[in-house]
Amino acid sequence: MKKENFIPILLMVLSFVFIIISFIVFVTKGKKYYFIKQKLKIGALIISFLAILNGCKRSQPEITCYDVAIINSVKIQSSDNEGFINLKLSENNILKGNISTLNTKTYSFRILTKENKEVVISENILPFDGNFDSQNELFEISINKDIKEGEYFIETFACDKSQQVQNMFSYQYVLKIEK
Repeated sequence: MKKENFIPILLMVLSFVFIIISFIVFVTKGKKYYFIKQKLKIGALIISFLAILNGCKRSQPEITCYDVAIINSVKIQSSDNEGFINLKLSENNILKGNISTLNTKTYSFRILTKENKEVVISENILPFDGNFDSQNELFEISINKDIKEGEYFIETFACDKSQQVQNMFSYQYVLKIEK
């Protein structure tokens, strides 16, 4: 017999014995403590074997009892909690942010029109110190002052600007440009 089939067959046998003992407990109206004790033991065995059988499987998504660290977490400091950035080019054309829990050495962004998602700007993100070499890196994105007023999407990627793929962005913000 194969190893993989042992526990399921054992569970079927234990379930059959559990049903028989449950019937005996029902017939004796619970007055025979020996059968109640045996029923509890077999029930505990069934639960243990089910835990072993299901505990070794890897299911997607993986469920844990703690918050998993977000990899390549890109936060733009000018954004509110809902991912909206209001940028007045007459006052400032720089977006500041940070990337934490890095797992790559190159990051990029692109700005798209909100209506037809046409790419307006696509550039690499450069860290303040020149290298993505620590777990938390600060960066600046300089927005061209010639960009038209309106609403755009700004998307960040954990790759070079030449490798950006539609809908594979890490984060997306709504960017409102005012002159």
